[in-house]
Formats: sequence, C-alpha cells, structure tokens
Amino acid sequence: MYGNTFLYRFIKSFVTYVFILLLFISIGLGYGLYNQRQVYRESQRFINTLMLTLLADWNNDLFLSQLSPELYKNTTAKQMQTLQQILSKLGELANYHGSQGKLFRSHRFWWQVIGRYHVYASFQNGLFAVQITVFKINGEWKIEQFEYEYWLQPLPQRFNSIIIV
Repeated sequence: MYGNTFLYRFIKSFVTYVFILLLFISIGLGYGLYNQRQVYRESQRFINTLMLTLLADWNNDLFLSQLSPELYKNTTAKQMQTLQQILSKLGELANYHGSQGKLFRSHRFWWQVIGRYHVYASFQNGLFAVQITVFKINGEWKIEQFEYEYWLQPLPQRFNSIIIV
C-alpha cells in the first residue's frame, strides 16, 4: 500500500538522504563559526580590558593574578621589577592601539582554543609592543605567554591635537 506513493519514494531516495546530510552539516558548520566568533570576541575583550588597565597604571598583583599556573611559577620578582622599570621609563600612556590576533587550536589539547594577540601602545617616551597568548581555564581567560619589546624615543609634540587614551 505505501510502496507506490510519491512521498514514500521521495523519502527513500538517495537525493533526500544527501540533502538531509548536507543540511545537518551546514547547521553544524554555522554553529561552529558563530561559536568561534564569540570566543574570539571574548578573548579580545579580555586582552584589551586587561592591557589598557595595566598599561595605564601598572599593577603587579593584577598582572600576576591573570597568569596561567605554569607561567606564574616561572615568573621571577626580577622579571617583574624589570618590566615595571621599563614602563616607568616609557612614561605615561599616550595611546593604546588595541590588539590584533587570531585563534588557534592548542598544541597540547585539541579541544582547547588559544588566542595569540599583538598589543601596541604609545607612551610619552617611546613605544611598547606585546605578544600575548591566552587560553581559557575553568571559565576564565589566563595568560600563557607574555613577550614584550620596547623602544625609547620621545613622541613628537603635537600642538592643537587631541590624543584619546
């Protein structure tokens, strides 16, 4: 009775199975891309908020609280003192240029997403650049890698201009 109806033949056809399979794949890919975009925005927001706060007024305790357990163990008081001296030589923050970066899969765990960002800032007496790698652990973003460079050179005086910090 059901073998000759058009609906039964349509459901049994190969084309229908392929169509349904492609539909599920496209829904999965769409969700994955949306989720990745949200993770990117969240990690970039973390970096921008943290770095702007730290570069405007450096705080060792705040910085150390945002490090991963492994990096926290390997960070020495001398490294922190050197970083603080460099930032004091650079003077006050003149302009925070934001962060640029990408998301990657962790080399340790395939399910873990890490973000690698470059942060640039101009100070009264020079420039400061940081490469930061962050990952999410227990629902919080933590810094896994923090490498910086700086250049001591006074910024040119610009009269009648506004610098937004």
